[in-house]
Amino acid sequence: MTLVLCAGALAAQQPGPPPPQRHGQGAEMSGPAHMAGQTRMMDSLNHRLDSLVARMNRVTGAGKVAAMADVINELVAQRKVMQEHMRRMMESRKGMMRMMEDSLPGSPGAPTQRADSAAADTAGHAGHHPPK
Repeated sequence: MTLVLCAGALAAQQPGPPPPQRHGQGAEMSGPAHMAGQTRMMDSLNHRLDSLVARMNRVTGAGKVAAMADVINELVAQRKVMQEHMRRMMESRKGMMRMMEDSLPGSPGAPTQRADSAAADTAGHAGHHPPK
């Protein structure tokens, strides 16, 4: 009977999804404001986890199991948020690398010089060099 009660308590204490990101908190931001926001978010998550761990360490009996479940659920939720953040950062970096590669001469996406414009571009060039 205790197991059924604990399972019900565990189900009732599942953490909700992480709060949605506000505009401007995505991977595209950078600089001191972004870093300060990330630090505040990490501090908040750490404080929440510290509170749950402190509660877990205080309680005994069936409450201990529920408190342990709260800690585990919080760790899992934070890990998922971290993984999603890392995935977005990696995708953003891949996109930037593709743009940089495409701008290199000779790359498939790089602008190419038209054959008929090459002669016009160099026609007056030799005139300002002294003869060898």
